[in-house]
Amino acid sequence: MNTNLKLTMNNSWHEEKEIARNTQKTAIFMMGSGGSGKSYWLKNSMFSHLPVVNPDDFLPNPSIPTEGRAIAKAAANAKMLALVLSEQSFVRDTTGTNVARMVGEFEMVREAGYMIVLIKVEASLATCLARNQRRARTIPEDVLIADHEAAENAWQALRGTADVAYSVDNNGSKK
Repeated sequence: MNTNLKLTMNNSWHEEKEIARNTQKTAIFMMGSGGSGKSYWLKNSMFSHLPVVNPDDFLPNPSIPTEGRAIAKAAANAKMLALVLSEQSFVRDTTGTNVARMVGEFEMVREAGYMIVLIKVEASLATCLARNQRRARTIPEDVLIADHEAAENAWQALRGTADVAYSVDNNGSKK
């Protein structure tokens, strides 16, 4: 089954509820560029109780997002593997721009019996840039611009490979 839906922050609740009813272990891959509001959306979703795998949580100095990036990614990968081995549902917070990595992660969790849900949190480039300026951990503007376009291209490549895929319009959120 593959479902592709376009939702807003206000009407994504019904889809979340249907996924939450599923008793199968679930890997939720949340993608979108910096400033799109992935963390905000997750905090306000029915998935907020699940463990989150986010490389940013392992950065030694979050105010400098490029420092220690390789180690943070390795730590996040180890956490995701531990969750898979313990058969826990989880959320993977990522920009999603590395399609090959995402496909590999999908294959790993699918082989382990997980349902794969891909959620793209969308916001316009102007919104992402404005939010980025208000964040404690800013992303260099040129990186954010490149990631914004790359996230859309990755979404087009990945959405047909998940069991359920939907996008959430998060332009209206002030976060």
